[in-house]
Amino acid sequence: MHNAYGRASIRLDGKEIAGFTWMDGYRQEWDLHKIWEETGVWDDGNAALKEKWAKDGTYSEMDFLEAALTYLNLPIQQALASENPLVRVFAVMDRRLGKRTLQAIADAAAYQSDPAWVRQFYELRLSVC
Repeated sequence: MHNAYGRASIRLDGKEIAGFTWMDGYRQEWDLHKIWEETGVWDDGNAALKEKWAKDGTYSEMDFLEAALTYLNLPIQQALASENPLVRVFAVMDRRLGKRTLQAIADAAAYQSDPAWVRQFYELRLSVC
């Protein structure tokens, strides 16, 4: 049984693009706690916070694990449409994703509203198709 803190990261060309640590999990809890103090409501589904965490790359190791398990249990098209940006990163890097689907992604350019760290993966795949 694993009983220590863990860490995951996504690296591109030797540079860490996103990290997933127990400390980021505490940062998420702190954000939720501040809102709870102001409103009296504990809302871990808060859309504004999820957007902030996605933009900042504030993810815990459990977020990484949840996204990986979600991705593994979804068809590729559903993974590409996921609200979780990490699931979409896994999907866009999947070699099952064909040139036509990549071209449709490029044409739609919907990924442009994603955080910069997510867009890098789309742009990487689009540059080689």
